Amino acid sequence: MALLGILKKADKLRKRVDKDEKDEPVDKSIFRIGVYGHKGVGKTVYFTIAYNSSKKSPDFEIMALGETQEILEEKFNLMRGRGMDLMTGQKISGRRFPPLSTGQQKLNFEVRVGRNTIIPINTIDYSGELIYIDARGDIKQNLIDFFKSCECVLFFIDPDAIQNEGERSNRIAAFTDLIGQLSGLEKKLKIPVGLVVSKADEMPGFKSAEQSVLIGKGSGHIRALNFSGFLRGVLKQRMLSGRPDWKKELELMLNRLESFFKPLINRTMDYQVFFISSTGNSPDFIADQRGDKIKIPPEDLRPMGVHQPLIWAVNRITAYRRAAVYKNILKWTFMLVALFIDLVAFGHIYNQIKVKELHRKVANVSRAIPNANMEVAKYYRTYSDNFMVRTFFGDYSRLAANEYKHFSTLGSQRTQKDLYDKFKMALEDVDGQITGLAVLRSDSIRYDSALSAIETRIDTAQAIINDIAEPGIRNDMAMQVGVRQERLKSVPTGGQLSAAQNLKKEYDELKAEFNENLATLNYDYLLDPNQFPAKLKTFKETVLGADRENQLAINYSRYIQNYLNVTAAFQTGVLIPFRVEGAPGGENGFSVVFMGASEAPQGDITDGRTDLQFRVPVVSSQQITIAVRRGGKDPVIESYQVNSGYSILRLNGQRLPFTDTSINIKFYFDLGGYFFPLFKDKL
Repeated sequence: MALLGILKKADKLRKRVDKDEKDEPVDKSIFRIGVYGHKGVGKTVYFTIAYNSSKKSPDFEIMALGETQEILEEKFNLMRGRGMDLMTGQKISGRRFPPLSTGQQKLNFEVRVGRNTIIPINTIDYSGELIYIDARGDIKQNLIDFFKSCECVLFFIDPDAIQNEGERSNRIAAFTDLIGQLSGLEKKLKIPVGLVVSKADEMPGFKSAEQSVLIGKGSGHIRALNFSGFLRGVLKQRMLSGRPDWKKELELMLNRLESFFKPLINRTMDYQVFFISSTGNSPDFIADQRGDKIKIPPEDLRPMGVHQPLIWAVNRITAYRRAAVYKNILKWTFMLVALFIDLVAFGHIYNQIKVKELHRKVANVSRAIPNANMEVAKYYRTYSDNFMVRTFFGDYSRLAANEYKHFSTLGSQRTQKDLYDKFKMALEDVDGQITGLAVLRSDSIRYDSALSAIETRIDTAQAIINDIAEPGIRNDMAMQVGVRQERLKSVPTGGQLSAAQNLKKEYDELKAEFNENLATLNYDYLLDPNQFPAKLKTFKETVLGADRENQLAINYSRYIQNYLNVTAAFQTGVLIPFRVEGAPGGENGFSVVFMGASEAPQGDITDGRTDLQFRVPVVSSQQITIAVRRGGKDPVIESYQVNSGYSILRLNGQRLPFTDTSINIKFYFDLGGYFFPLFKDKL
């Protein structure tokens, strides 16, 4: 980066700061959290219960400020059937849910996290009718503008809306439109998003606050998967193993919300799903004046999971802010380092100009004039005493000082032998310095500086030749200098060395990624053209293709192309022999049958079969099932559906995952003979 470029960027940054100061000031210490939910989803009740229930928490407390405290205390008293209705001045006679919000109401809190950390939070409670997809008006636009300024968004939806296809579609469409506006032209969300399923007590299987967070610790990687992978990852979590009813309800709910998750997953990997109940128990019912049943809060309020969304939002905003600080530190560090490098480069350029100027002046001194050596000595003295050279290039200054002493004392008594000895010393220095370049390869700046010193020393030897009177000796010396100059042409520059090292590092990282996925049996990632092969292709075209003269890049391109050719051939399918253990057949023994596979072995498969082959990858359109029968007769007593791709190979040597653990049937694929040799060593 040039010094001028850094100054221009600094000027742009100053102008941007000046512009920000002219705009309306924003208190950046306040955490802005957006709660996005439609009418009747329970936003108002959530704020009320979260505030009141946190008073008993030792590590997390919500403290409402000013008017917000009055509003929430009034709503809580209404739910408990006590106190005074501030709107009417009448005593509250029975438990009631707060009326639906109208318009919008700014809520201000302070949240205590741990024992001493106090964080100010700003959000808005509003009428859910304002955010329907077909809603219009200034209030809705104000809400959208507020959400755009938020550092985290929580999307509320209740079980009734999830089950109602029309209502579900309307709410998901509204939220998808919101995240589209939040993403902007980059199509990526820069804030965390939480899905909060309110009224979770109405869902079968929801029993405790332990179920309030969907993606548990250690399962964060599933956020990077597509929706199908995300769903499988969620359902495989250990915390669901003892809750079959809850697991079944989760699968049904997540499938219904597929159109919510797909656009979200495409835009961010920072999201979480929460299940909360503000009341904990199902609401009671009473009859109104017309005899209609209306819901009222239960007598015993036992909220579950209501703090988790806010705790998560505060933690994620804190992490984002900390990352922004580190990013700014790195940016300014980079600019300072770049400035330092530019100054060093400027110094080297200045020194090289002075060295060339010195050589030119020395070469132009005629040896036939009187006091020619003193003239040369004066030039060396001027260079040696230069402030920049003496301060930053001490070796050059000392070398010039020695040359000054030599020429100032040499005078007319300088002999041919003295010159030749000096010439030999210069060549010995050159040879030693060329050999010493090997230990400087990791430091491009010192390496280039050493190259410059070698060239200077060769110039010194060349200057000595001009003072030799005997033509034969002069020609011999010129040949010796020519040999060093030719040798120096084959020595790479520091920039070329650094580029080769970086290229090797990037390629080694790709190979390491290949070996890691091979070790974890992730064949789908390694062989699917849209995954690891696509990454290799991009590297080949953008990185290696930019340096077509580099032999290392040419070799890497050839290796990658071989791998890409193999993975392309895999798409037509590869037949892999295999054998079966644990299926002896016979009257009482088990046997295996492939159902739905056109190229799998036909008929009953037992341990003795030697003609078994299976084609991979399994295409997604195939529905292949491995069925187990006893005695080669129906009915099927166990079955296992084979997933698409190469997933069946992960079962190599493993017991097929049938429910009946007494069925110990295993497949052994000949991977070493018919699978790994096709692609394993191509890179």
